[in-house]
Amino acid sequence: MALREGFAQYDRALIAAGGHRVERAPADAPFSGADLARNFIRVALAVEDMPRQPRSAMPLRRWNGPINYALYGESLGPEDHARVAEMMGRLSRLSGLSTREVPGGDGANNMVIFVLDDGEVRALRSYALQRAAHDGDSASGSVGRFLAGFLDRSEGEAPCLGAFSATEDGTITAATVVIRAETAGRLREACIEEELTQSFGLTNDHPGVRPSIFNDTQEFAHLTTHDAYLMRILYDPRLRPGMDEAAVRRALPEIIADLGLPSADPEAERRAVLDAVAAPVADSDSDE
Repeated sequence: MALREGFAQYDRALIAAGGHRVERAPADAPFSGADLARNFIRVALAVEDMPRQPRSAMPLRRWNGPINYALYGESLGPEDHARVAEMMGRLSRLSGLSTREVPGGDGANNMVIFVLDDGEVRALRSYALQRAAHDGDSASGSVGRFLAGFLDRSEGEAPCLGAFSATEDGTITAATVVIRAETAGRLREACIEEELTQSFGLTNDHPGVRPSIFNDTQEFAHLTTHDAYLMRILYDPRLRPGMDEAAVRRALPEIIADLGLPSADPEAERRAVLDAVAAPVADSDSDE
């Protein structure tokens, strides 16, 4: 009960302070093509800091085939399945990937979503440690180490966490999401929206990215229109898994021009996008 009430208090405090907003297109947070260029580099080409692992630059990573997902947890109800299905449907439309739930996890799933209470998390951690020790450096051993590390973050009080495995060429092959069953309300919604979206390849949070769920201030609980554009960019056929930052920067101006964003001065916007992709990383991250 203490963990459940703690999450509820956190959610109420965020909402009272103006956070966990649910507008997908907030009128007070306009963005431009240049913003999308900068923010895509910040979100898609870096990874959040993890325990004992500093934030670092990464090549572009994304799925290249269907996603079959399974949900596990004693407290799962029809509402959880519906929320996840709705979000996976939205991400499917943005990415062009096929997604479907595999009832009961028949072994064909490549994404696993756990909704677990504290006791279940601790039991899973014990199992994961055994699996990691037994399977070593294999893919299953890596999954075991990730799950075991869940309790290490925020002293076991993180409301949700996710990770994925990718090949050397940047193709995502498996993903795992853990959401605390003690979460509820907008916090539960935010966990589902952000962790599932990150599992598609938009992995980083950054203080300069707005309006977005990819910002640790937690201003927004739901995927915004801005974030939807980032997902469309990630799965544009002109980008490929494994592309480095320089190659992505070269491709972005044409991709963003084809998004058809409204602009009072298209030529000025085109130049602003070119300036954004030409700026060195230190300049584009100067607002940290």
